[in-house]
Amino acid sequence: MKKALPLILLCALLLSACASRGTPGVSGKVVELHSGPKGIESFVMASDGQLLGVTLTDSTYVLSWLDELSKEDFLSGSAPDVAVTVYFDGPKSRIVTGSGEEIESQEAEAVYLTGFLKPAATVLADGTELDVWQYEHATAYAAADGTEVLRVSEPSGPADTYYSGLSLSDLGEAAQENIAAWFEARGVLYDEQAELERAYAAWSEAEEASDFQTWGLSQRIVPTAMSERVIYFLTTVDRPVGNFVMEQQRIGTAFDRETGEYIDNSELFSCPPGELASRIMELSQMSDSELTAQAEAAFSPERAVLFEDHMEINYERGALPAEENSFTIVLDLDEDVKALLHPWAVPQETPEE
Repeated sequence: MKKALPLILLCALLLSACASRGTPGVSGKVVELHSGPKGIESFVMASDGQLLGVTLTDSTYVLSWLDELSKEDFLSGSAPDVAVTVYFDGPKSRIVTGSGEEIESQEAEAVYLTGFLKPAATVLADGTELDVWQYEHATAYAAADGTEVLRVSEPSGPADTYYSGLSLSDLGEAAQENIAAWFEARGVLYDEQAELERAYAAWSEAEEASDFQTWGLSQRIVPTAMSERVIYFLTTVDRPVGNFVMEQQRIGTAFDRETGEYIDNSELFSCPPGELASRIMELSQMSDSELTAQAEAAFSPERAVLFEDHMEINYERGALPAEENSFTIVLDLDEDVKALLHPWAVPQETPEE
């Protein structure tokens, strides 16, 4: 079946928590430490706008998820600005904060150290300083009131990523090194500072806290298919369009599977360049003539992404006047579509293990 799909991802706030003995974890940031002769005895954390007391005992399990932050530093009080996830399991009591407020506290069964405040702030174009929080696989930028305006995930791939049984490690060492070097030289496909400026502006313009959700930014590279001669990769960039809305950019890349040499997408197609766009539009069977004409005019081989069973033609937001969002044409990899490619470029099915 051949189809054309608009591609837009609407983001909703997803709250996930692990359970310990059926009790969900509570995540937040440490705002106050209470120390005794042996180190920290309790601390105050801010979570969803509330202050919670956390009482530590000799049996409380403490673990850091980050190499740069040790549990010893935290328990000694030398790392006060820390993000935590706490599992409570014990009697409740009352503690008094440094400001004199009395709040409820409960013994913790486990405390996981999930992030820490970096020493140096980042600065926006207008001179505004934002705190920088380091997490296990992400960096977050926080406004003066503690709201994280942008969270940037650590880029992943092409190594150590898998898709449909494929991985970079399926290739020889030289090919792996050349492909990894090519992607490293290309770098990320977003401007982190520009996205941060946009995120902070959106937060500043929000009238209520509920009008804003932390913006996210990420890039992931995965292998998608292999042919007789080629290995294919997909780079996915998820970036915010506005509050509560994310958009995905999808870019395909091809390499010689023996040498790791980059192959331009235009070299993959046997169909004459002057006929390729019209042939793809014909196979797409799109009913909107205006959109079809615009997609044909804006087509280039670089928009193609090859998978084992289909081919995508991706258009970023703004590329097609008739389509407000990003847009993807999906073609099943049948004989008609395979005929557009050189035989050595046609993806093969991955053998089942």
